[in-house]
Amino acid sequence: MPHDALRSISVRDLRAIATLARTLHFGRAAEECGMAQSSLSALVRRFETAVGHQVFERSSRRVAVAPAGAGAIDTVDRILQTVAELSPEGRASGMTGFVRLGAIPTLAAYLTPHILGPLRASFGDAKFLFTEALTEQLTAALRAERLDAALLSLPLKVRGLEEFPLFEEELVLALPRGHALSTHARIPRARIPSGEMILMDHGHCLRDNTLKVCGDIRSGVPTHATGIETLSAMVAAGVGCAVLPALAALRPRGLDDLVELRRFTEPVPTRTVGLVAKSGSIGAARSVELLRVLRELDFKTSL
Repeated sequence: MPHDALRSISVRDLRAIATLARTLHFGRAAEECGMAQSSLSALVRRFETAVGHQVFERSSRRVAVAPAGAGAIDTVDRILQTVAELSPEGRASGMTGFVRLGAIPTLAAYLTPHILGPLRASFGDAKFLFTEALTEQLTAALRAERLDAALLSLPLKVRGLEEFPLFEEELVLALPRGHALSTHARIPRARIPSGEMILMDHGHCLRDNTLKVCGDIRSGVPTHATGIETLSAMVAAGVGCAVLPALAALRPRGLDDLVELRRFTEPVPTRTVGLVAKSGSIGAARSVELLRVLRELDFKTSL
């Protein structure tokens, strides 16, 4: 690396780079940082020269973190996190500067809107950065301390990671409109049409949840979906049935006329949602503080 060029990069410059990586918009990033867009553009060029490779892909229509720039952005986040922790406030609460949270796809879009407001109200000096990825990717990021904590389906029982249960989320059955089972108010597990079940792709924890609810699906090769919105759309199209987490099932998707949701009979299947962090890390300490706020919230986790 060109060390002389790196010496000219200040903490304020790093905050501007991190803001651009978060907003992916030169205008918004420049406004947040109190600088002109031309100055931010010049700073990006100077930063890329300093690290020796392209960090941002930019055109007249979009800004994105370049594949080769992801590592540099992670390093910037860690530096800013360390700087925040050096302050008296940071040492006292641990909730200043950037708080890096991950979430699996079946939680990211459905849980984040419920928690972001209370977190910002409780930790006004913190800036929450969210990453959506599969469980395996998030646990790897936690072990490498690229994330402070992640919202995951428990239990994981991964060595070196600490689990903090948050709430139980009910699992429900999504049926195409007019399906034979829609005449039932609740569905016994013995009546689950295993040959019609749509599974998420490998790597999604909802796939494991579905197999746990339905048992071993043996009749034919199950259809697979790449995401929960695709899963819901496939049910609406009459491809088959699916197990959905309640938070995702209750979210308006414009498919209400085509999908019918039914609860299971007792014992109602659930999944445990919680925070996971690296044992003994700053993220583990932060998770304890986050839980004090999150456990006060009323999550609607059943129909």
